[in-house]
Amino acid sequence: EKTIRKAFAAKKRESMKHFTFKVAQRIAIAVFAAAVLAAGTFAAFPEVRANLYNLIIREYEDHTEFDYTEQFSDEYSSADFTIEPGWLPDGFTLSDEGETYTLICKTYKEKDGKDISITKSIMSGGSLAIDSENAKKSTADIQGHEATMFEKGSWTSLVIPMPEIDEIVYLESNGVSMDEVIKVAENLPL
Repeated sequence: EKTIRKAFAAKKRESMKHFTFKVAQRIAIAVFAAAVLAAGTFAAFPEVRANLYNLIIREYEDHTEFDYTEQFSDEYSSADFTIEPGWLPDGFTLSDEGETYTLICKTYKEKDGKDISITKSIMSGGSLAIDSENAKKSTADIQGHEATMFEKGSWTSLVIPMPEIDEIVYLESNGVSMDEVIKVAENLPL
């Protein structure tokens, strides 16, 4: 009787080893296929590489940083950028503007002191730090781009990274509602 039990136990252990080996083999094949598929996706689609590898959003206790590693050449200049809002809240007029080799900025003010600043720049080789300490953070789709929004008191900020074209748009306002800032962003030529 002991011999028969030992024989059945050995047979059971052998079939369990075989089953475990087959499961491990299938898992290894699935992992290998996933790795090949991921590598193929990164190789075939530059937009995927740009979105996954180059744009880094770091959140710290007192600020949020948008960082972008260089992907494109330095062929861009501020002459390539335009900021012409298709919509502004009533009473806002251009009060200040400036440009450098890598960015263009315009500020619009209203007589009561409310203002909206719009900056458009290349992303490569730089970072944008936003004061996000104690700010309400949310996201929205602006013209097909994922934008990050911050609100703190009467201050609002909206960041639209566009790594596929190596540009970032940053809107900052004082005394203007987030809904109005979103409407300005939705009517900007990106």
